[in-house]
Amino acid sequence: MVLDLDLAIIRLTRSTDNVLVRDTMRSKFHYTFIALAICFGFGPFGAALAQDDAAARVGLFDRHCYSRLPDLAGLEAHATENKWVALTGSKLDAFRPAVEPKVFKAWTFAEASNTYTVTVTASDMDEKSKSDFPNFADATNYACSLLLPGDKIKSPEIGIAMEKLIERKADETYDEGPWKVSAWSGQTDELLVLIYHYAPKSGAAGGLLSMTLFQKPATQP
Repeated sequence: MVLDLDLAIIRLTRSTDNVLVRDTMRSKFHYTFIALAICFGFGPFGAALAQDDAAARVGLFDRHCYSRLPDLAGLEAHATENKWVALTGSKLDAFRPAVEPKVFKAWTFAEASNTYTVTVTASDMDEKSKSDFPNFADATNYACSLLLPGDKIKSPEIGIAMEKLIERKADETYDEGPWKVSAWSGQTDELLVLIYHYAPKSGAAGGLLSMTLFQKPATQP
């Protein structure tokens, strides 16, 4: 089930408490993923983008995360079909969230001579999330992140492309260590969507695009 229509909520509706959303979703998953942006290396594989610019890179996030969740099976089938390299062992453990998920997969793939990493998880709501979001206590927590290559496309360009994808400026921005974080959120009675762009404060290339989706059982595939 791909939420092509339902995900329009993030373009139209802001969460009523962005501070709560921000503080709740600062997880070890995000920290670990970002920390590896500088030091984790993989070889190239896969097909190339028709072009390599900020819009194309955000397009990868749209295709594999934003327009995909919660269809993790569909993403896994796409990864297999396109011969993405699945991470295993210590390489997979490097991206493991603090709370053990029910589903946890990661792949690397190459586009336009650059290497990307996609990580996806599906988890039950932990106790803190249940407390912070009681209306979603019985939801499944889906997450998908795209680690961006640290080469020629600077972070401000990625930020502009993200605003075009979501059709508005970030609901809030804040500093987190070496990162400038832009955050968007939206919800309905059945769904809560959180999107983040972690960008180096220096404006350099690299960083992370991440999406979290809380989905209540009645709407799950």
